[in-house]
Amino acid sequence: MALPFDRAIAEEMIEAAQLLGEQGHTVLIKVHPMAPIDFRCHDGMSPTDEPLSRQKGIAAVVYSGTTLGLEAMMMGLPTIRFRPRSRIAPDIIPDGIRMVNANQASLHAVLQTILPPETIDRNSIFAPPNEALWRDRLGSGLEPG
Repeated sequence: MALPFDRAIAEEMIEAAQLLGEQGHTVLIKVHPMAPIDFRCHDGMSPTDEPLSRQKGIAAVVYSGTTLGLEAMMMGLPTIRFRPRSRIAPDIIPDGIRMVNANQASLHAVLQTILPPETIDRNSIFAPPNEALWRDRLGSGLEPG
């Protein structure tokens, strides 16, 4: 569970993680690096500092309003956009990409049926870097190639 910068949404996600732990799930919680938040781990909950790329055995990624959702989808991981009750979370997923959504009440059920996302062509989302522009802006410190 990747907590967002928004503290209210992060607190709702921690509540959801606690509920999932009570329902028999093991939930790793990754705090947003720019928004530290203290929370008490209950049964089935564990904090992690490891980046997503180093996690092993992840069944699904739950995110809200962060780019980690897109990153997880591009890695082929089942990904769920958490829909908080207190506010609207930004949706950063580009148009045309199917996203699975869940709130605290539906998260357990969604986790039982979620599948990996369709393959996402990275080039359909991100433009290639303009190396000439980067060299121009950074000066001679950036070597070509």
